Amino acid sequence: MTDISNIISQLEQQKASIDRAIEALREITDLRAAPAKPVRSASSSDAGLKDIALRQQAGRQRLAEAMKRRWAAKRAAVKNANKSANGNGPASAKTSTATKGRSMTAEQKRAISKAWTPERKQKFAEFHVQRMARERGEDPAKALREYRRRKQKEQAGASATSKKSAKATPRRPAVNKAATKVATATAASS
Repeated sequence: MTDISNIISQLEQQKASIDRAIEALREITDLRAAPAKPVRSASSSDAGLKDIALRQQAGRQRLAEAMKRRWAAKRAAVKNANKSANGNGPASAKTSTATKGRSMTAEQKRAISKAWTPERKQKFAEFHVQRMARERGEDPAKALREYRRRKQKEQAGASATSKKSAKATPRRPAVNKAATKVATATAASS
């Protein structure tokens, strides 16, 4: 029996030190609103877990509502911008398709088209190569090296064929038309 009483006293000492550590942490983080309650049974711990789950669910609902409000405001702003671009009046079905969410004006499309420089297209293609390699479970760096090597070969082949086509059609020497007429006239008179 003395062994059991020793074990109990040691556990109580450990509990007291744990409570002191928890209090110190609460003071540091200013979470001193609710004092720590000892867990006495499984039913009270289940209630605590249910409380946590309810708080998480409420937080998710608040977040969902906030996102709905944000997107509604964004859609309203786009709609107002489209109305002002179309002459401050209500948009007719024939004149404006810009009020349908993601549609763009011709000016916006031109701006995007101008933004796609060859360097940006190359960067996008390389990003896509790496992304697809990741999806296939391959090494993205290796796939990018192979892609660049393949592109260099294609460019070298294209420039070589253009040089060959230039060499394949030899330039004709300039013909003196007057000399040709004289030659044909003398040949005809003979």
